Amino acid sequence: MADTRSMILENLHDKNRLKQTVYANTLNGFNLMRQAMERVYTDLKPEVESWTEPTARWKFQDVNAHEFSLTFGSDVMILNHHSNVFQFERSHPQWQTAYLKADEQRSYFGVIHVYNFLHDSLAYNRQEDYGYLIARIFINKDKHFMVEGKRQLGFLYNRFSEEEISVEAFEKVLHTCMLYSLDFDLLLPPYEQVKVATVEQVQAYTKLAMGRTGKRLGFRFESDNDSLLL
Repeated sequence: MADTRSMILENLHDKNRLKQTVYANTLNGFNLMRQAMERVYTDLKPEVESWTEPTARWKFQDVNAHEFSLTFGSDVMILNHHSNVFQFERSHPQWQTAYLKADEQRSYFGVIHVYNFLHDSLAYNRQEDYGYLIARIFINKDKHFMVEGKRQLGFLYNRFSEEEISVEAFEKVLHTCMLYSLDFDLLLPPYEQVKVATVEQVQAYTKLAMGRTGKRLGFRFESDNDSLLL
């Protein structure tokens, strides 16, 4: 009984200390990400506002301690910090790296989510519109980070042992996220999918000047590649 009691207390203490460290590092990383976003916003703002054609939407919004967003053109990129600490599942490729094999505690991380929404979905409060998770940023006890995401986001920042959190590093990540969002265009849903509508749907359509919308409405992501499937 005394042995199990000691084991419980030791494990509770060690795990709690580890998770508190990871949480603090992730929150710090999120604040660095916010600074990086402010830098991106400030850097591009003069040129965007100097265009002679109708000015593209360009707005940074600091929502709260765990969320901020950037509106650019027809896109809104929302970043939020998850309050929990996670560990890689045992099948994750990171377990095969020397970095995690040398210290299993490095496999615990906090998460920052990067979502892409259409501006009009939020502006018109279209509750059924879709947004997409384009990246997840993981931060561990060593203040190292890696990114899981689509296309370039999936391989440019996947060296967990090398990438360290900083405003400069996160500025590059944000640039990549923005480029992906800009390249991820709105597609018209298949005709067969929208050829029938209820009176309620048409009335809502008229009221909001748009039906339910998402950049890939009617499609889903294949989890392990960039193909789009029906």
